[in-house]
Amino acid sequence: MEFVDCNVRYGIPAQRAPLMPAPTVEALRSEMKRAGVVGAVVRREEVHWEGVGIGNKEEDLLVLSHTWGRSDKDGPDEAEKFLREYPGVTFIAGHSFHGEWERAADMAGEYPQLYLDLCAVMDDRGVLELFVERAGSHKILFGTDLPWFDPHYYIGAVLSADISDDARRDIFYRNGVRVLSRFSWFGQVWGDERI
Repeated sequence: MEFVDCNVRYGIPAQRAPLMPAPTVEALRSEMKRAGVVGAVVRREEVHWEGVGIGNKEEDLLVLSHTWGRSDKDGPDEAEKFLREYPGVTFIAGHSFHGEWERAADMAGEYPQLYLDLCAVMDDRGVLELFVERAGSHKILFGTDLPWFDPHYYIGAVLSADISDDARRDIFYRNGVRVLSRFSWFGQVWGDERI
């Protein structure tokens, strides 16, 4: 497995050949370690999660997965199966189940390990306010799917949303610090005195 070099600490697995078997979680971890990345952007169906014994003890695993509303492959129903089976894995819902905003907010409130990503979300006004009201500003991450979308638009959308400045601080940086601070490398990147 190879990783696209998109930034220092987060890898995007390069496209695998369609007939190649999906990697196991162990193979994914091994390649992530070799590549020096701590997380991977994967579609749920692209990795064999079954039978490897991950669960609550696997709190060092961070998954950003593409999600979309009304999808039988990466929609809320599939994500809920994963969230129930692997409660120790931090799961970032890329695009926050786009279009199923109420369900996304309710799921983020129900599953402590689920975080909502704003990429492609801000095309609908009012969604951020709904997320903050139902799930709480502590469950929303900013910039997890950059650089695919222009951050200037997203920054403006967060700044102009009808939410508190404290909620904006959660979204822009506090939540990211909270999610990432449990990793040993984070203090070196962020600065130990800030944690």
